[in-house]
Amino acid sequence: MDERMATLLADLERAETLAGGELHRAARRGAWVAEFSAGQLSEFLAAVSDLPLPLSPGGDRLLANWLVTAVQAADAGEPFAPLFIIAAVISLLALTLIEPATTRAAFRDRAS
Repeated sequence: MDERMATLLADLERAETLAGGELHRAARRGAWVAEFSAGQLSEFLAAVSDLPLPLSPGGDRLLANWLVTAVQAADAGEPFAPLFIIAAVISLLALTLIEPATTRAAFRDRAS
């Protein structure tokens, strides 16, 4: 996991305590998610699924903001990228509902 991904995950974990400039910087980090390759996005979402779920309301807002930024950026370039992002999010949601470790491992295996 690279430094940017670790920073994003840390932002999600402490989202409820972010305010002012910290919150603004965290929100702008959506540009990092928009730059992720398909593999990096899968790795990131797998790591998100390892966080204590459900995320806090602030974490939910940050993650939603980042994913919208990624879809908007992908929309301008690769026509099928938004579909991949939507599929990855649906996989993440499924993992929050079906928690066995084997399901999470299978999702991580697809990411690599």
